[in-house]
Amino acid sequence: MSKAILDEQNKRKETLMNDERREYIRDQLYQETGDPESQAWRDELTPEEMEYVERLDGQYATGVEAMCAAILVREKVRERYRPEEIAKLETIRDHCRVTLRDGAMYLARLGQDHSLRLDEIDGVC
Repeated sequence: MSKAILDEQNKRKETLMNDERREYIRDQLYQETGDPESQAWRDELTPEEMEYVERLDGQYATGVEAMCAAILVREKVRERYRPEEIAKLETIRDHCRVTLRDGAMYLARLGQDHSLRLDEIDGVC
């Protein structure tokens, strides 16, 4: 093998993230605040590490969005039914499973217009 090929392979090995580096990046990410100083560590990332952080940022945003949707669904279910009508209200990611005291079960989620959407589900689920 030529020296150029070996140099390129060694350079790639150096840029590949190991588990220790991923853990460091996650720790830094979890400690970020709105303060720019807490985000300064991002300036030293390699392109591969930046992609990794972008994926983590995306996963975080998706999780927050799902949590907010679930909160809204729960609020809308509680607006729709009196407390004594609800036997069980279970959050499942961005929606809820509603079991009423009369035995009816619904999958509650937000419609495209952000209204409450209730889809009846079979009690076997």
